[in-house]
Amino acid sequence: MCGIAGAISFDKIKIEKKLIPNLIKSIKHRGPDHDDWWLSKNQSVLMINTRLSILDLTKNGNQPFYSKDKRYVAVFNGEIYNFRDLKKNLKEFEFKSDTDTEVLLYLYIKFKSKCLSMLEGMFSFAIYDKKKEELFCARDQFGIKPFYYYKYKDQFWFSSEIKTFFVKNKNISENNKAIFRYLNSEYHEHIKETFYKDIYKIKPGHYLKVKKGKVIEKKFWKFEDKIKNISLPNNYEDKKEYIKFLINQSVEKSMISDVPISVASSGGLDSSILQVLAKRKNSKINLVSWIFQDSKFSEQGFIEEIQKKTKIKSNKYCIKEGDFLKNLKNVVKLSEEPFSGLPVIAYYLCLKNACKTKVILDGSGLDEALSGYEKYFNSKFSFKSNFIRGQDGSKSVISNIIHKRLNKEFINIENEIDHPFNNSFNNSKYLDFFFLKLPRALRFRDKISMSIGKEIRPSFLNDDLILSFFKLEKKYQVKNGLGKYILRDIYQNDIGKKIAFTKKRNIQTPQTTWFNGSLNKWVGNFLHNSNIWDYKLVDKTKFYKNYELFKKGKLKNSFFIWKLINLDLWLNNF
Repeated sequence: MCGIAGAISFDKIKIEKKLIPNLIKSIKHRGPDHDDWWLSKNQSVLMINTRLSILDLTKNGNQPFYSKDKRYVAVFNGEIYNFRDLKKNLKEFEFKSDTDTEVLLYLYIKFKSKCLSMLEGMFSFAIYDKKKEELFCARDQFGIKPFYYYKYKDQFWFSSEIKTFFVKNKNISENNKAIFRYLNSEYHEHIKETFYKDIYKIKPGHYLKVKKGKVIEKKFWKFEDKIKNISLPNNYEDKKEYIKFLINQSVEKSMISDVPISVASSGGLDSSILQVLAKRKNSKINLVSWIFQDSKFSEQGFIEEIQKKTKIKSNKYCIKEGDFLKNLKNVVKLSEEPFSGLPVIAYYLCLKNACKTKVILDGSGLDEALSGYEKYFNSKFSFKSNFIRGQDGSKSVISNIIHKRLNKEFINIENEIDHPFNNSFNNSKYLDFFFLKLPRALRFRDKISMSIGKEIRPSFLNDDLILSFFKLEKKYQVKNGLGKYILRDIYQNDIGKKIAFTKKRNIQTPQTTWFNGSLNKWVGNFLHNSNIWDYKLVDKTKFYKNYELFKKGKLKNSFFIWKLINLDLWLNNF
């Protein structure tokens, strides 16, 4: 895991060498163990890496990485879980390290873009071919690792972080289309666009080729094609065995490391399964969790319940209202773009104060892939309503507060997304997995962990496993008012029936309660003193009408309030 950045210039424009120290500084938190850079002789190509040492801790693993003939230069962020198996197919190359970076470089040299379909794990990387004068960049199929890019005055810049581009140009402005989506829907991790004008992301499962001023983007991983090749056993018991095999395999692959590992545990179904399987593979694994001082929202009982079974050493951090206020501005800054609320700050505080390891396993993705959210059980739930409702089904978007200036400017966003299935249930899961819930969860996990030099690995994000969950019949996913039913059935003896068959606890944080209780005065003062109204993003009168309804308990979701607070802090930060 690392930070990567760089640039390629066209029309003989030189990259300014004096910028390099500040460019490194912009991503140094992602890789505190080592940093280095390569600048071509004519100063037209720059490659930067800051390293978080996890595999091959020696200097042999430092980047940028060069091919033996010096033709290729690579910078890589992520982990290729199957790199040692892939290395067996590269016997014609001489290796100097035991890193996935070197394997990736030689895979690319041998197979070019076809190598991407061989990789298991999470990745974003750039490889420059000196002979062809071509930059090749790619991002993993689930979008776990970030890759931002920015074209500016005949230069193509890339980085793991947006702040890198401000080293080059301090006058980047906000993207109103992204802000509109944030206010008008749950669709605010925009796959390609960011909250900044002219800054983009490589879309998950895509690669770029940059040459002679042209940027060509192509898709290498197609969900619709992949799922056609998935077949499951007919018998339910055989289905369970097959799913169990895939889950065990996925978790085991995600644990490759030369440094200690922790598991992030909420006490819920997914993290409890992860904890049990991780302990079987590594008896020295650690556990990190956060709890809330208010017992109504604390997961402590469930965390301790599974801990009794696994007997894993646990580090917990207890979060209070004061922690939220004290860390709010900092988390907004390190997140770089608006995010989804208090859970982000809670996770950040947990990693910062309770986690002692560089690597943390995480259970992200199962709720979206296997119908874990309560909203999926609602008969009125639809693909379209998914854009404006939270995981519990409550309305998270109040559209009438949006300023008429924005409403006139942008089109209906639902039309941008494919419907690969012939039913609303699977299409809604697809929407959550690839466009709404999971992408923003992955984004904030990357930002908060890397801000303190740690790596989060979503252990269940494996091709065969996720595709199999999408292929699985609904009756094995939803049963007796519970989602993810097949998982509950498979692992009930391992984690105990109390955890296995407890309904998903949608309110993971007391944000709504705090906003209408102990933080009510703070929220009121913040809104009163805010200059957000001057940006003409929100209609102040209509917002306050809805805010009064919220204070009276007639609106149950506080997301529309959080969005305004977050936008204010973000606009005044960047």
